[in-house]
Order: sequence, then structure tokens, then C-alpha cells
Amino acid sequence: MFRWLIVFFCFSTLLLGTTKIGDPFVHAFANPSDNPDLARVLIIGDSISIGYTPLVRGLLKDEANVHRPTTNCRWSEHGATELPKWIGLGKWDVIHFNFGLWDWYGWKQENKATPQSYAKNLQDIVTQLQATGASIIFGMTTPPCVMEERGSKLMVSSDRANSFNQAARDVMNKNGVRINDLYSVIGNKRDVYQKGPNDVHYNQEGRKVLAEAVAQEIRRAIQQKDKIKKSVLFIAGNTKHRHGFHEYKAGSILLADALNTSGIPIEAKVHWYGWPEDESIFDGVDACIIYADGGGEFGEKYDFLHQKVKAGMGIMFMHYGVHPTKEVGEKYYNQWIGGFYDDEFSVNPSWIAEMTPKTGHPVSRGVSQPIRAYDEFYYNLSFDKSCSHCYPLATAIPTKQNVIRYGSSKFWNRQAEEQLGTAQALLWCKDPKKGARGAGFVGGHYHRNWAIDDYRTLILNTIVWVTRLEVPANGVPSQPVTLEKLNENLNRPDNSEIVELPTYDLLTQEPAALPLLGPDGRMAPRKKKK
Repeated sequence: MFRWLIVFFCFSTLLLGTTKIGDPFVHAFANPSDNPDLARVLIIGDSISIGYTPLVRGLLKDEANVHRPTTNCRWSEHGATELPKWIGLGKWDVIHFNFGLWDWYGWKQENKATPQSYAKNLQDIVTQLQATGASIIFGMTTPPCVMEERGSKLMVSSDRANSFNQAARDVMNKNGVRINDLYSVIGNKRDVYQKGPNDVHYNQEGRKVLAEAVAQEIRRAIQQKDKIKKSVLFIAGNTKHRHGFHEYKAGSILLADALNTSGIPIEAKVHWYGWPEDESIFDGVDACIIYADGGGEFGEKYDFLHQKVKAGMGIMFMHYGVHPTKEVGEKYYNQWIGGFYDDEFSVNPSWIAEMTPKTGHPVSRGVSQPIRAYDEFYYNLSFDKSCSHCYPLATAIPTKQNVIRYGSSKFWNRQAEEQLGTAQALLWCKDPKKGARGAGFVGGHYHRNWAIDDYRTLILNTIVWVTRLEVPANGVPSQPVTLEKLNENLNRPDNSEIVELPTYDLLTQEPAALPLLGPDGRMAPRKKKK
């Protein structure tokens, strides 16, 4: 009798253990039996993802079959090699992936990872994942522990973590991959969420916070999967302007990030510094946003753009992007966006504008009126007066009281002076009933202004409108731009000067004296500083 009790006890224990191990809501490696009515989701990642996978399954139990490899996916080089096994032959709707901690700490790696090797491996991984046709989400690596990690006895500094995370951002932004910023989710609460100061792993509360962030992004991707996405391509130029000015790359990535995380069926990617060598990047693009010096200075490639616009690609130019040569402006810009900056009479003062969006227009949604900002807002532009479907999207009035600097002496002229006190189009469009929409925006000189919520929303709304998508009733949503976010992806990353957030003081500056004009009706050249 006693022997039978022992057998029964062992069998019961085995049965209960098997049940627990086989429960996908308890054990990360217990992949579910697929419900064909639900989306198929794959989570790829290290032990951090192992910790939150069962919780994600619980949060999405009525929405997705959530799978993961039955192993720790370890570091990026290992992942790039093993990925075909993990992807398998099944069809995935969404893949949420992460590599990073192992690369930071160098666990079990003969060749220790660098930000450069990490970026190369991530590019390989992204290429493989995108070939599946799934919606791809990259989970930004969570923070290192505060002290030396207990196993390796290594201390990963914030600088090292940030250098790897920045490399990851560059890869994801280039490829239009949505980023789930799990690093920020944990933020400064490592002491609350991590198991200990020497442990990169998370307690139950930390795993819950991460799971909620992962489930939210997966849910959003599932909801968008069946929608037809619009494709937006930013062409961000280089510049000789000083730090914090003409930060086309950083500004474009910031706006692309906002679009990719907005919940709108849109996929934005960024190419920076010059014309793309591989012009297939334009394939399927619904709107091209050019944010660059001299209108991009694209030479013979303007005709390439013209063919794309004629085929239906929307186009938008920002700041110095609206300032091509007169020949290019008259030949192309008038057809695309209905106007451009003309050296003969257009001017580039820096002034405190109260931008008023066009009442009732989709670009005004979710925007408080007016939008106050200090920027180098060009005005007195050359507009095609014969265009019946060209009109301003936002206007403001330059005055002697709100102009802080009258801009380059080679531009300021009598005609511009006479325009003081009159409404000027700072954002305008060409809006045909059919075919490509176009728009121009004169702001964007000071990078800090992208941190002004209404300023940013106005331009995000305009980009979405140019693609011919419906602008949400409350405008395109985006997260507030933090000081850290503002200083990412700058042209000169080694420059120690912080680009500060805009302050109220910028709106209370003293006006400049009106320049004296010469006999030719133009400002005399300024004396060069010795």
C-alpha cells in the first residue's frame, strides 16, 4: 500500500509539473497551440524577453498566438546566424525582437561586440526579418544594472549603453523599423524594477511594466496589419551650419519616429547626406520630404523626382529645402508645390511668429492657435499666382516689433520691408483634386523647435495630409520631445554643447533695428568681424 502511495505521489507530481511547464502563460518556452482566428506573433530576445513573454501572452490572449524560440537568443552575431531556425517556415504577422545586453557585456563572445559590429549584425537581422513580410518591432535594450554585473563582474556605463542604442536607432530608422523604447520604459527606475543593483534581470513589477509596453506595440502592429500603409521617405541633407542649426538628419529621424509610432498606417524611413545611391529606395514611396540645404542641390536628379511626382508621389520641402536655384524653382517647384524662395526678393529674417493654421483644414487638427515660435522664417516668397489649387496652410505677420534679426544682408530688400505688417505664408501647398499633393515649410532652422508640441504636430499633420491619408481628428499623436531625444542623431555627435529645449525667453527678445537700405534698395553688406 505504501509503495502504491509513493507511485501515485510521483505520478501526480510529474503530471502537475508537466502541466506547469506546458502552460504558455507560465512558461516562456511553452509555445501555444495556434488559434487560426488570431494573429501569429514571434518574440525574439534574451533572458529579459524570456521573463516578460508569458505575461505578454496573457495580455494578448484574445488577440494573438505569441511564440518565441525555446532558447535564450543571446547576442546579435549569434542571432543573425540562428535566425532562420527561429523564424521557421510559418507565417508571422508581427515579430518583436531585441539584441543588446549580451553585446554590451560580452558574455561568451570570443570577439567582443562594438557599436559598429552590433549595427552590422542588426542590419543583417532586419534584412532577414523584413523578408518574412511581418510587421517588425525592435525592442530597445533595457538599461544595464547599476553596479558590476554579478556574473561577469563588468560595469557597463551609460555612455557605452547609449552608443549601442544609438547604433540600433540608426539601423532601425534607415530601414523604417518601429522602435519600442524599453530603455525609457525602465528609465531611472532601475532600483525599483531590477532584481538588484548587480542584476540585469527584473522583478515581477519590472516584468509587468515591460510586458505591458511590448503588448501595446504588438497590439498596435496587429491593428495596422490589415490596413494599407503609406510610405514616407525623408531625404535629409548635410550642412555647414553650426551645431543645433540645420540638423536635418536629427529632425527627420525625430519626425519619422513620431510617424512610425503614431498608430497611423504609415511607414517612414530616413536617408541622410546626399542623393541615395540605390534609387530603388523610392519604390512605392507615397511622399518624399526633403529637408536639406539649397533644395537638396540634386542637379539632374530633379527630373527623376519630377517623374515620381507625375506618377503620384507627394512631395514636401522644409526650410532651406524651399530655396533651390531660380531655374529649378521655376521649372519644378512651381509645378510641385506652387512656390519657392527667390534670391531676388525673398528674405530670411529670424522672428517671433504667431503661426495661424488654415481654419478647418486637416493640418490644423489638434493644434492650438496661434503657434508661437522663434525661427528663421523665410517670407516674401515667389508663388505661382496662376495656380488655382495652391493656398497657404499657415500664416504669420512679420513686424518691426517681432523681427529679432533681419537675416543675410545679401537678401534684405525694400520689397520685404514693405511687406512688414502683412500676412505671409510660412506653410503652403499645392492641392490638386487628383495626383500628387505638394507642400513647403519655411521653418526648421533651429532644431530645438521640434520640441514645441503644436509646431511639431502641424508639420506631422501636413506630412500625413500630403500622403492623402486622413489626419486624425486630434492631429497626429507624438510623444513630448525630451532633452535627451532632442540631442540624438545630431550632425556633430562629438560636440559637447547641448541643444537646449526652447524657452519662453526666446519669445521675449528685443527687436532689431530696421536695416538701412542702399540706393539699389538692398541692405549694405555687414562688416566682417575681425
